[in-house]
Amino acid sequence: MKRSLRFLGLAAILASTLFAACATYRIRTESVPTMPPNAEALRGMSVAVQPTTLSFGAARLAIDLRDARITINGEEIILQKRFIANDKDQTLGEVGVLDVDILTKAKVNKAAASEFCTQLLVDGLGGKRDYFVPFFKGLGEDNMGNLSSRPYEVDSFSYPPKSAFLPATGPTTLFSSVKAVPTGFSEGADLIFTSDISISSEVLEIIEPSSSLSPDDQPLRQGDYFLSLFGSYRFSLRDAKTGAVIVDEKTKGEWTTKPVLVKYYRIPVQSGDADAYAKYFRSVDFKPFVEMAAATALESVLPLLTPFYVNTYHAEKVEKE
Repeated sequence: MKRSLRFLGLAAILASTLFAACATYRIRTESVPTMPPNAEALRGMSVAVQPTTLSFGAARLAIDLRDARITINGEEIILQKRFIANDKDQTLGEVGVLDVDILTKAKVNKAAASEFCTQLLVDGLGGKRDYFVPFFKGLGEDNMGNLSSRPYEVDSFSYPPKSAFLPATGPTTLFSSVKAVPTGFSEGADLIFTSDISISSEVLEIIEPSSSLSPDDQPLRQGDYFLSLFGSYRFSLRDAKTGAVIVDEKTKGEWTTKPVLVKYYRIPVQSGDADAYAKYFRSVDFKPFVEMAAATALESVLPLLTPFYVNTYHAEKVEKE
C-alpha cells in the first residue's frame, strides 16, 4: 500500500543516517507476532459490520463577511478581506482561514465515504488488508516502531531505505467470517461492529510558515494551501444477542493508542485559481483526503481486534571481512 510504504519514521531516518555516514552498520528488523487483548473472546466468532456513520462540521465559529459591504458617508467599506480569521497553527505556523466546514460546502459524498470505510473494516477484520500503525512508547529501540498486519522490514542497505511487508507467520484474523450488513441488522452474526467518524475541516493559507517539519515532507512556503482535518473516531464491537460491549475505543492494549484524527493535506492549486477562494475550494474534490484520513483512524484500531506484529528496528554493526 502506498500509504504504508510512506512511513520512514525514526528507524528509517536512523537507517538513512547510518547508510550515508558509515557502511559498517545496518538496521535489523525484529517482528514479534502479538495477539489483541481480547483474543480468546473473539476467536471463532462471526462479525457483522454495519455502515460507518460520518458527520462533517466546523472546528470554530466563523462569520464570513467577505461579501458584505456597507456604505458610510458615500464611502463603501469592506467588512472582511481575504481571511475569515487568522490563527497560529502549531504545525503550519501563522495561517489565514479561508473557509470552514469545507467538506460540507464541497459536497463530499458521505455515502461513498461510508462505503469505503465499511469495506476497509471488512477487509481489515478479515485479515485481508495490510495496515501499518507507527507507535512511540518512549526512547530506546524497543519502544518505537510500528504495528502491522504482517511482518514489516526495512532494508537499510538501500538508499533511500526500502520497506516491505513479509509473509505472515500465523493467522491474520480471529474471526470465522466478516461481512457488511445494513444499519440495524446482524444477519445471524455473533458480533456487531458499529462506528462513526466526526470531522471538522478548514482550508488554511500559510502566512508565515513554521520552522517545524512539514506534514508531507515538502518545505512549507508562504501562500501554500492546506486542508486541515480534526476529528474523532468511535467504534464498538458488541455481542449481537446481549448488546454487551466487548471492545471499543476506550479499550486499552499494551501497544495500542486511542484513535485520533488530526491531518493536514496540501491542496494542489494552479497559480491564480485560489484568488477566487470563496468559490474555488468549494469545487475541489476532497473525497480522497477524507478517505486517507479515515483509513488512518480505522487502521489504528485493528490491533485491538486482529493478530498483529510489533516491528522494532535495531542498529547492528557489520564486521568487515
